[in-house]
Amino acid sequence: MKAYLRTRPATPHAWNPLFDANDQRGLARLQFALAGMNAHINRDLMRAVVDVYQETQTDPEDDSPEKRDFDRLNPILEEVETEVHDWYLKTDAAFFDEVETVLAGWSLRHARETAWNQAQGLWLIRNVESVRDRYLQSIDKFVGFAGRSLLVPLPKQGSCLK
Repeated sequence: MKAYLRTRPATPHAWNPLFDANDQRGLARLQFALAGMNAHINRDLMRAVVDVYQETQTDPEDDSPEKRDFDRLNPILEEVETEVHDWYLKTDAAFFDEVETVLAGWSLRHARETAWNQAQGLWLIRNVESVRDRYLQSIDKFVGFAGRSLLVPLPKQGSCLK
């Protein structure tokens, strides 16, 4: 947090909502977790995919071994997602209804699929610096926008609020 306060302009837009909302009341911890996953998956993951393909000097094809490895993680993440969902329902079901309303549009599988597709797009323009930089900046800003929408204070005071 101290580094963010010192160098806020250098912080990616995708991560700013988490730092900006750090002291905000009325947010569930789950909202912070999903906003962090949003920033990581939708901004950072596509860059990491491209980095792997640059190191291996191969193309990010949908039928590649790397893509199969990428997809192999989805069932594990979905299992954890289900466990968290079930835990919230047991902890405070009425409150979870409020959280679920805010988070209804966010899907882990969809976010990862989008990250893969964006990595393929980034791969195609990786050597055209001006286009690549504009593409990355646009995605960073959009992911930040999505992160802010995940961090909307909830009306009810439940046991799961920060």
